Amino acid sequence: MKNPKHLGVFILLLAATMCMAAAMSAAPALAAHIHHAIHGVTAMLHGSKNVGFAMLSIPLTGFLKDCNPNQGGISRIWVADPADFNFTQAGATDPYTAVALNSGATVAGGSGFFKVDFTYLEATYKAAQSVKGTQNKVSHTLTAQLPKISDGLNAFLFQAMEAAYCSALLVVMQFNTGVIKVMGEAWVNAAPIPAVFRIVMDGTEEDSGKNYDDFSGANVSFKGDYWRPAFTFTGGLAAITALEATGF
Repeated sequence: MKNPKHLGVFILLLAATMCMAAAMSAAPALAAHIHHAIHGVTAMLHGSKNVGFAMLSIPLTGFLKDCNPNQGGISRIWVADPADFNFTQAGATDPYTAVALNSGATVAGGSGFFKVDFTYLEATYKAAQSVKGTQNKVSHTLTAQLPKISDGLNAFLFQAMEAAYCSALLVVMQFNTGVIKVMGEAWVNAAPIPAVFRIVMDGTEEDSGKNYDDFSGANVSFKGDYWRPAFTFTGGLAAITALEATGF
């Protein structure tokens, strides 16, 4: 064998093949299970990293940790009108690879990704999964600390609240790892997504503090429930910044 590391796997494959031959006539169902195991081991021998086994009832895959640096925190946040943007996606569970303005929406006309400047390292995203019967729910929450109680902060809060009355919010965030996630999108591959993904500002609190060195501003919170995790966007940071809103 070319790679000594595969010796143990080869022995396992040989033993499974012998067991399958013995089980063929006496226990066909057992033979079927052994066949699936052999398929997985064969994939391992061919160097497959994540081996997806062809289960009898559900498809599964494994997870291998990424050994690159993995730091916490969020670097950038944008909000937008979900109706303004269309994302491109190859498959139903694949990441978004591109984004463009929908027909009629222009940056010059007031559309775009509105950047939300927050206190450095004071933003957190959480997604809590729960299940009831056969119904899955993922509760998405993004919180960020916006400094200084002011007219500018009031304007932002008013408009974010109004979005909850009539529509919702599209939120894009880039983590300190460089990964970008999207929540609240409405259009994918030039069509409305099957189930509405509604993100609204909920639970925001202004805080003046007591002392001169206390935080003074708002802890804003964007929330929404959906049936799945938020998809990543692999089109790059430049694709987002190219569509940033101006003049606000």
